[in-house]
Amino acid sequence: THIQPHVSDFPHSVAVVIEELSPPKVDGNEAAALDEALSSIDDAIESVLGLPRSLLSPSSQLLSYRHNEAYYNHHDCWPGTVALPDRHITVLVYLTTVETEDGGGTHFPYLHTTVQPVAGTLLAFNNLTPRPTFTGSATNLSCSVVAGEGLCNASMLHASLPITSKHANKLVLQRWYLTAPTPGMADT
Repeated sequence: THIQPHVSDFPHSVAVVIEELSPPKVDGNEAAALDEALSSIDDAIESVLGLPRSLLSPSSQLLSYRHNEAYYNHHDCWPGTVALPDRHITVLVYLTTVETEDGGGTHFPYLHTTVQPVAGTLLAFNNLTPRPTFTGSATNLSCSVVAGEGLCNASMLHASLPITSKHANKLVLQRWYLTAPTPGMADT
């Protein structure tokens, strides 16, 4: 897969153009083809964004939105509410293009920004902000977020806007990178 990194003007995000995103053919074995395609996408994410597979959530979602379907405002993090590591980075890989007039954009209301899906692009955003730590009388704001120390980044509230056309379809692969490796998951 050939990768051309492109930093977009979208705050706290990186867009990456991935050519030939469609799954390769592997002797009619669709599961193997899907595994190979996901591995290729994960390689691209690790290469361009520097996100190690050891932090990849064991769960992913393949999302499909058709006419009048949407997913309303939400955050992808939950600091302090579960014992598992939190979702630090969300990565959306757009598998279809949806024209602006057909709706379906990923909307960030606090940023007054909508990212329109374009097949073969990737959108990544940080769900957490660092928790301030105090050293003496000075405040040190670390850029790294460790398990249990991040705060939900309110500005990353987002929604998948409704598809307004009967002919449009939005297909997205959603991956999450955690604040720490998932217990029991082997590093790859």
